[in-house]
Amino acid sequence: MANAVTGVEKIEIAPIATGQDIGTMPSTGWVTFQDIQEGSVTFTVPEVQVTNIRVEDKSGVRHVLPGETDPPEFSAASIWIDGAIVEMLFGGTWTSGTKTYAAPTTDVITQLAIRFTSKAYGGEKFVLEIPVASIVPGFDGSFTRDNMLAVSFTGRATTPVDSNGDALSPWGFKFEAVA
Repeated sequence: MANAVTGVEKIEIAPIATGQDIGTMPSTGWVTFQDIQEGSVTFTVPEVQVTNIRVEDKSGVRHVLPGETDPPEFSAASIWIDGAIVEMLFGGTWTSGTKTYAAPTTDVITQLAIRFTSKAYGGEKFVLEIPVASIVPGFDGSFTRDNMLAVSFTGRATTPVDSNGDALSPWGFKFEAVA
């Protein structure tokens, strides 16, 4: 049975699985974003790009082949600035005792696993899982009375490979019943 998806309940990130488990969702290391900025969460799977094959002696398109297509993309932001999560996204160093963060000296694209869980609708939650995502972090917002600074990120699902070099699914979803 089909179901609708509405709202986001939580976003979790973790270091990607390694060794024989690469390409699977990790079982440990998950941290959860809180205070997800309203309207910030997106997920887009681009349409497959196509290559039209034409022949010289006839008009029209004879075949349509799949072409190069961009990977699925996502974005989100949180107004809850957690130093440990910032360190995971940006690199750099978070010192919890003094509550200080030092940014890395070079820009990074971080590879993490990510999971988006929707709010319940029709007795189920939609859970989107990306086992290996390339994430580009940032900060967004302004220092004003009517706004809050947010930790933000955009990312792309990448295609992991197994130990034989065979491509694995770059993303997937499931519906979970609400207890």
